[in-house]
Amino acid sequence: MKLTWPKEGAGQGVKRRDYAAEEKTLQAAVAKAQKGGPYDIRLAKSLVELANLYNQMGRFAEAEPLLTRATALYEHLFSPSHEATLETTRALAEVLSLVGRFLEAETLLLRNVQILEESSVRDGAPLVADLKSLTEIRRQLGRLAEAESHLARAIKVAAVVYGPSSPETADLLTALGRLAMDRGRPNEAEAHFKRALEIVRETYGNKSLQHAFLLEKAGFFHQTRGRWDKAEAHYRRALDIFEEFHGPAHTTVGVCLMKIAGLYFAQGKAAKAAPLVSRALAIREALLAATHPSIASALSLLADLRASEGAVGEAEDHYQRAWMIYEKAYGPESPPVALCINNLAELYFSQGVLDEAERLVRRALEIHKRLFGRNHVEVASTLKNLKTVLEAQKKMPEAAEVRRELREIRSLLQRERAA
Repeated sequence: MKLTWPKEGAGQGVKRRDYAAEEKTLQAAVAKAQKGGPYDIRLAKSLVELANLYNQMGRFAEAEPLLTRATALYEHLFSPSHEATLETTRALAEVLSLVGRFLEAETLLLRNVQILEESSVRDGAPLVADLKSLTEIRRQLGRLAEAESHLARAIKVAAVVYGPSSPETADLLTALGRLAMDRGRPNEAEAHFKRALEIVRETYGNKSLQHAFLLEKAGFFHQTRGRWDKAEAHYRRALDIFEEFHGPAHTTVGVCLMKIAGLYFAQGKAAKAAPLVSRALAIREALLAATHPSIASALSLLADLRASEGAVGEAEDHYQRAWMIYEKAYGPESPPVALCINNLAELYFSQGVLDEAERLVRRALEIHKRLFGRNHVEVASTLKNLKTVLEAQKKMPEAAEVRRELREIRSLLQRERAA
């Protein structure tokens, strides 16, 4: 949502990467707008602008209440079906999903979809966007058949709105490829990625940024298939394009460096991965707010690398710092926080600090169950870690109970995947 109400000095802080100055400017705009009454449209716009800044800074947990308030204001000022209401609802759903509040995000998007499908408005682009977001939420929740159904609808609408060989359709095809991977259909997934690459090359050329972004996604597909050389070739080509367009110190370059580093780490090549992660971290620390979660993801991978090299103290420091950043960005009960807790538990387990490892794994399990429900792949993965920790402590009755629960969940997940 773009502001049309002018605010003196707004935007200058971000240009200078002075986020504190921009935050002050936007907070002052909110305070000024509140003087116009609780339903002043300027207040809604100012709240959205401040939320947008917090999103840029990675402070998603702080953006959420602002967008909630702005959505309610737009609904009161206009209607639930007004463009401004739908757009702010979409932004709110995205933030809710980021902080792990998937069911709330799903409810908002389903309402958007219903409104758009019942509307006489011809523009199907918002409907495509909402269906795609719904797809990702249901994929996160492990409801893959429902996710695929939403994505099929999105592709059908996109073919009408944009054309069957449009870049927008190509983007949806990559999402369909990811779903096919999740459902154990790798040949189908590869066909979707190939078609998407063909569309983007035909539209933009093979040296375009659009092609680079898609190369990254295709590289990840090859990585999951164990095709290390193909994956690296895709990542390296994408990196070349990003550096051509943006230079050596851009956020897209940092992302690609992290992907290559992750690929090396997966192959046990920590020494090759470390300098790439360090470079990515330096780029992010120079360009982003100090508490941005992208910095935490680099710290977390760096911690993995240091742990594999036996530098336990350094690894622990990186994990702890990443945890603090993730908690600030997403809240204390979110997927990234649970992942960080799990990683720290594994580090303690490797050092024989079993009681602390158990405490952390149980905390991660609690978060995963609250976020995803019992029957989810993340819950199964965390239960496996808990079983290992309990067995190491000779807590056999508890370990046996965890094994039973793990078998039940895995059996159900296998049936759902085959459906």
